[in-house]
Amino acid sequence: MKDRVFATPVNDIPELRTRIRDVIATITAEMLVRTLQETECRLDIVHATNGTRVEVYSSSVRIIKSMSFS
Repeated sequence: MKDRVFATPVNDIPELRTRIRDVIATITAEMLVRTLQETECRLDIVHATNGTRVEVYSSSVRIIKSMSFS
């Protein structure tokens, strides 16, 4: 979305608002569902790794470093 809003320089706030509204209007229910599923997956990984910082790729998960939340 950011790439589409800022594809060219923004001249003023009303133009920025219009661009944001136009991009938001293109979001489908399918996109929202997919985003929620990805977020849920990431939260499951954080929970399963006890808060360890991870990088999630489409085919794998890599643990970066342990963090303590004691």
